[in-house]
Amino acid sequence: MHAIFLHRPLPPVGFPLRAEYHNMRHYTSDMTLAWIASLGISEVAGLDYSKKGMNNCQVLFKALKLEGDLRCEDIFDNSFPQNYFNLVYSFGVIEHFSDPREIIRRHLMLVRPGGKALMVIPNFKGVQGWLFKRLAPDAAAMHNMAMMSLDALLQLVPKDQVVSAKAYPVGRISPWHWGLERIRPQLIATAMMWGINALGILQPFDVPLLCPLLVLELTKEETLI
Repeated sequence: MHAIFLHRPLPPVGFPLRAEYHNMRHYTSDMTLAWIASLGISEVAGLDYSKKGMNNCQVLFKALKLEGDLRCEDIFDNSFPQNYFNLVYSFGVIEHFSDPREIIRRHLMLVRPGGKALMVIPNFKGVQGWLFKRLAPDAAAMHNMAMMSLDALLQLVPKDQVVSAKAYPVGRISPWHWGLERIRPQLIATAMMWGINALGILQPFDVPLLCPLLVLELTKEETLI
């Protein structure tokens, strides 16, 4: 089994990579790949356009004594084999394109026939998006808000390449990508973020309107070569 993780090919705003490991979004992206590698059931690969981002991932893998084929390349011009990986997944990539259809196809180009592509994006609909746009308008401007619904995600699916497509919300309430850190004084911002984080920990089940993430799950057609 082979899996590859794709980082987004745009200047970082804090998702998915930052230099500081206390940033939960960084922790999620790199640690997810490291977790898969630690299971020992799959060869893993990582693709990141950013030298700094790739270095961070390499440092993490080295510290955990894990093996991975980690390449600093652009997804639109990379050296990985096509139709090869059982699983291709990304966090915070496709929502940074005004027209995400081509980047979705690039995911599928790396997937073997019958394999899966998982694309995870932040859920900025509802109150979460309202706060994000007001507290961090510069960061919000780099996100394609129009695609952040289940119906909109499914409209982007290249139906000639997939046998099934699902879109669904996931996760407990989380404050880490709302822009709350910009509230002043900082003490109030910190208290708000950790208070909401505590609610998420105590939340017994996912509530779709409060889920911080949306997932587009595609299964590639078996007959494609």
